[in-house]
Amino acid sequence: MPPQDLDDYLERGWFRMQQTIFTTHSIHKYGQPYTTLWLRNRLTDFEANSTFKSLAKRNKNFRVSIMPFEKTEPFDELYAKYRAPLPEDRIDDLDQVLFGDKKRNRFRSYTVSVFDGDKMIGAGVFDLGQESAAGITSFYDPAYAKYSLGKYLIYLKMEYCKSIGMKYFYPGYFVPGLPAFDYKLTMNRETLEFYDPSKERWLDISEYNPSCVFTDVIKAALDHYKFILQKEGLMSTLVHYIPYSATAEMLGITHHLAIPYFLHLPGQHKSGSDLAITYHPFKKEYQFFQCTHLDPEDFLKNEFHTYCFTLANFVRVKKLQMFNPVS
Repeated sequence: MPPQDLDDYLERGWFRMQQTIFTTHSIHKYGQPYTTLWLRNRLTDFEANSTFKSLAKRNKNFRVSIMPFEKTEPFDELYAKYRAPLPEDRIDDLDQVLFGDKKRNRFRSYTVSVFDGDKMIGAGVFDLGQESAAGITSFYDPAYAKYSLGKYLIYLKMEYCKSIGMKYFYPGYFVPGLPAFDYKLTMNRETLEFYDPSKERWLDISEYNPSCVFTDVIKAALDHYKFILQKEGLMSTLVHYIPYSATAEMLGITHHLAIPYFLHLPGQHKSGSDLAITYHPFKKEYQFFQCTHLDPEDFLKNEFHTYCFTLANFVRVKKLQMFNPVS
């Protein structure tokens, strides 16, 4: 991954997952989709605030090392300790977190490590581009939880990246409604920005409007359209499209939706096949797809139906006045 290419991907709201680059506007958690909000910090404005100073004072007896990434046994042992008390949906193995099924690292990665004497108690991995850096993962010994090593590692990454001339640090995404991600909004909030995909640009976090959550806007629009259809005598079902949370490359398919919800109308296409209706919140338009049933053993099943969406029969409808999301 050439450094400038990584900068370009990060600038467009993409991020590293294992050895791939991906983006998403929602994730599936607890049986429903949640909106993702991609974040970055302006390192040109980054200063050691009171939180960072307090963490540095608390951890002053620990040694810090930052160097090019080379995974060794102590990293594996530390990650195993960190992973043990976490929920089952967390990846078990550090190799899987960083590499997936690949054997080599495509990124210019560095590690920051914290030691108590000779014992590694915290570590983090981050990638360097030309002018941008991305924090990939951090983990620590749960026995040292009182030292807030997770936050401390992120601050150390940002401080180092600024010292070598990086302009931006990308910590991943925030998820409104999931408290586990709230800490990212407190990490130097005065330098924090979020990516607005509807405008395709970064905005200061103070401009974030919770009423414009991606998943809520889509669901509200489809609930509205469902009501319109019902008045016309057409019955539809709102379906949570679980495969949306994975990328097409990972799924190995090409006919998939880029939206986490759709309305299902059985037998309503002119060919007699089922019809799916989605709402695109950035283009502010409803979209129609013909559905093709897949093999029942296929992994795209949900509790309603298993579908492939034929993009060749896609019909784009101009902006409708029936639904006006909050701008």
